[in-house]
Parts: sequence; C-alpha cells; structure tokens
Amino acid sequence: MFPPEPYTYRCLNCGWRKTLAPKSDGLGPGDFFSWCQSCQSENLVRESATRIERTLAKFRRRLGL
Repeated sequence: MFPPEPYTYRCLNCGWRKTLAPKSDGLGPGDFFSWCQSCQSENLVRESATRIERTLAKFRRRLGL
C-alpha cells in the first residue's frame, strides 16, 4: 500500500478547508469528509493540496496528529 498525495476539502458555502494525508490508499475513518465540519453543508470540493498544505499534512501525519 502506498500513501496517496495529500488533498484538501474546501466548503463552497463558508470557505472551511481541511487537508488530509492518509497513511495508505485504503481510506478509513477520518480520511474523507461528506459534509463541512463548520457549517454542515454537503457542498464540498476535493482539490489537490498546495505545496505548503502537503508539507504540513505530511508533518502532522508523521507526528500522529
């Protein structure tokens, strides 16, 4: 199993963003979102993470955060 590149969820209603860096390609709980964690909207888009977001997400993954 190989970790996928980090990706970012963005809410089109309120602007909430969350970047994820899963440990493997087998997604589990917390590796995806179906609704915004701020306004509860289902109007989310999944985007490629920026270079800074990728770096921070990988760092948090290594620390177990």
